[in-house]
Amino acid sequence: MKPGVRLGVFRLAIAANMGVVFLVFSGWTSPWLAVLWFLSLFPVALTEREGPRGGRSLRPSTIALLVLAAALPVLVRIANMDPDRMHSDEFITAYSSATHDFAHTSFFGSIPESWEWQGRFPKPFFFLQRVFFTLFGASTLMLRLSVQIYVAIVSVMLFLIVREMLDQTSALIAVGLYSFLAVSVYLETLGFMFISSTAIFTVFFYFALREYRTGDTFSAALAGMACGFCYLTYYSSYLALPVLLAFSLVRWRRSRSPIVRRNLAVALTGMLVVLAPFLAFFFRSGNYVSPRARQVSLLTGEWSPYRQAIEKGTARPLAVVRDNMKLSLKSFAENGIGGHGGYDFGRLAFFDRSSLALFLAGFAAGFLLLPRKSEILFVLLVVGASFLTGMVLTIPPPAYHRFSIAFPFLVILMTLPFYLLLRLSRLPGTIRHALAVGLLLLFACLNQRQFVEAVFRDRPSDELRLSELLNQRFDGRHLYVAAFQSFAFQKIFAFRDRWKNRRVESAYHGTLLKKFNRGEKYVYVMIFPEDFRKRFEKADPGGRFFRFSAIYGVFAN
Repeated sequence: MKPGVRLGVFRLAIAANMGVVFLVFSGWTSPWLAVLWFLSLFPVALTEREGPRGGRSLRPSTIALLVLAAALPVLVRIANMDPDRMHSDEFITAYSSATHDFAHTSFFGSIPESWEWQGRFPKPFFFLQRVFFTLFGASTLMLRLSVQIYVAIVSVMLFLIVREMLDQTSALIAVGLYSFLAVSVYLETLGFMFISSTAIFTVFFYFALREYRTGDTFSAALAGMACGFCYLTYYSSYLALPVLLAFSLVRWRRSRSPIVRRNLAVALTGMLVVLAPFLAFFFRSGNYVSPRARQVSLLTGEWSPYRQAIEKGTARPLAVVRDNMKLSLKSFAENGIGGHGGYDFGRLAFFDRSSLALFLAGFAAGFLLLPRKSEILFVLLVVGASFLTGMVLTIPPPAYHRFSIAFPFLVILMTLPFYLLLRLSRLPGTIRHALAVGLLLLFACLNQRQFVEAVFRDRPSDELRLSELLNQRFDGRHLYVAAFQSFAFQKIFAFRDRWKNRRVESAYHGTLLKKFNRGEKYVYVMIFPEDFRKRFEKADPGGRFFRFSAIYGVFAN
């Protein structure tokens, strides 16, 4: 494309993007605005290549390895999926995806509603999951499979990052380590949205790394756009902009080249083009990002056990941070400390002993290789920053899932000992490769055992057992859920119900009792069963009450 034509198309795209921003800020909700926004991204993504060439090309053999890299971790996770495991968060997000009215609400707004969940997020993840459900149906299995595309993306980008930094053999080893890393498999066999955050962050990191190594403007544009998309997923990937600035700062200190400033400007433009309509909605309708941070912040959070003590002066902030850092570090090696919010990992240590030894060896190798491979600095930066923001500076116990953005980067560090081993020229090549394969197989076996132990320690879910009872004993009859508005059971049951024409209604106990119809075939699921049992029995003396668990009761005729 001629430079003049390219410039004209770029200007047209920016004008279209600004038009979307104006209409969103004015209150328009047409889905065509999302289409126009998406189309406006392409000219930025097609920025002309400028600056030195470099980096590794993709040959047919490499493409085959990328397919393998995408498939292996997905197959491992599918093999380890268990329909009897669950977390309510995966169903709340999936229910929002399946039921939200995307056609008549702004694509640039937030989801779920504030009363349904603690956090609110931009809609791209939910929209893509809705497309998946439309194509393949909405069920527990499809919910979990819908996030495996993000697992594949993480694995492919991990391969490309390690190939760019080290070599292709090390990239394959990294994929093998990631495929079996126990805590990663534990989280990624469920349908959590934060897996998408890790995926887009690894895309961003790869293109930022390419720009750092080559000065390629095209890579800078893609890094900036991926950086923007990091702010459209989950909070953990908000680390992207500081990392982008760190790449530019280090490169500027090394070369003082005007290319660095130009590429940073290109990257920031790409980021702004992605985020502009969402920022317009944000400023028009209010902040939906910081409330979650205000809940879980270690020092000032609404749920923090230290907030009042700090306000009264009976606790020092630095001491609180120091103690939580020690606790978080101990959770990497000791059982019974880490895991939080239902993402408990069986209350096991983050690493088993052999994996911890490999990580520590990789951490040391990182510093050893740093003078020759400065890119490792950014891997260490991601691990350190996500550890501080996700575990140290949030309420305890240490939350492994808030550290998940760093999992691929932990794997990069754990790959470094293999890289050094394979470069030991004093050992015959056969021995070096045999040792590497043996260590990789040992890692896979020990991490698989740790995963099985973590799952075994998970408490059985009342919601899944109750769903099975309703499917077996109450064949398709009208279901009432007596609970508060944001209660998760209806959302969970929507993906477990075998009777797809069943009507489900959820409301407070009193609301349902006012319109109780003893003439229909009904089944009521209620929380606080002992408090409301007599009122339901009075509404229909012929009904039967079942005490299902400490949380749930069932009333049916």
